[in-house]
Amino acid sequence: MSAETRAAEEPVAASTPDASGDAPAPAPEVAEDPVAIAQQALAWCREHPTDDTAVETLNTVFLLKDEPAIKRELLETARIVGGAVAALEEPPATLHAHMTVLLANLLALPTGAAVVDALYAAWIRNPKSFGRGHLTPPRFQQELFVQRLGDLLGWGSLDLKQDHQALVRWAEWFDSWNLRNKFRARRAFDTLRRAFHAPDVWKRVHFEENRPASPRHEHPRHASGQNPESAAPAEPGVEPGAEPGAEPAPAAVAADPNAPQRKKRRRRRKKKPGEAQPAGAAPAEGAADDSEGDSDSDGDDTDPGDAAAPNGNV
Repeated sequence: MSAETRAAEEPVAASTPDASGDAPAPAPEVAEDPVAIAQQALAWCREHPTDDTAVETLNTVFLLKDEPAIKRELLETARIVGGAVAALEEPPATLHAHMTVLLANLLALPTGAAVVDALYAAWIRNPKSFGRGHLTPPRFQQELFVQRLGDLLGWGSLDLKQDHQALVRWAEWFDSWNLRNKFRARRAFDTLRRAFHAPDVWKRVHFEENRPASPRHEHPRHASGQNPESAAPAEPGVEPGAEPGAEPAPAAVAADPNAPQRKKRRRRRKKKPGEAQPAGAAPAEGAADDSEGDSDSDGDDTDPGDAAAPNGNV
């Protein structure tokens, strides 16, 4: 292909004459600046606030929320788009998840609390918002949802009676959170529950611990149904059914050589002072102590030879 043919097929760039009018000035190139693209996207969202992709586009722009040029337009665009969606009687199902993500992004902002609170309260009041059927990804289940709800109830933006159904939907939505995220927000929820008495609302939130149950060891039962661990241990050599304290059977004692041998001990009655001891009876234990100093009166302890001697002479 010749140079003339290529030149004829190439589009002629639009040009404007310079100040002298002698030579045309080149057309300005469009810079692919992310900030400029984000500003154009925000402008489009403000013009089409109820479009199905408006909220999703707004969430994408939040990636540049730290840019000074974006901060000035981000909150204003969120107020227009979010307010328009919250006012819909039948918002499309695709908007529920995008609105929750938008609120999570807005609640994390350090500024613009008034705009965020108004949008949060308006979306809670929407009859199709929240509820148990609208699941939220775990990364957007933030404790700020619970804390800011307490603020809205505290200064009267929401009312326990007038917004009862809306709060029920919110509680059911919070109950569907990931268990870990729900426990992270439990302290804020307990504060909310104690500060605002609404048991019919807060009872819908549960904090079950889905932990596996510890294994239970089943023990054999006696015929009577008594647990053997709780029964008193039987004495060695005592037959089942015997009365407590009964002597072990001789056969059982003989069968077990390691069984402790019981020492047979004959209990003797201690003699009282002045009481005569029966003939042929062995002296009782401790009798020697009692008879000391009383040997003259005890005939068994006197030597026969001493008894025949005169008094004082041997």
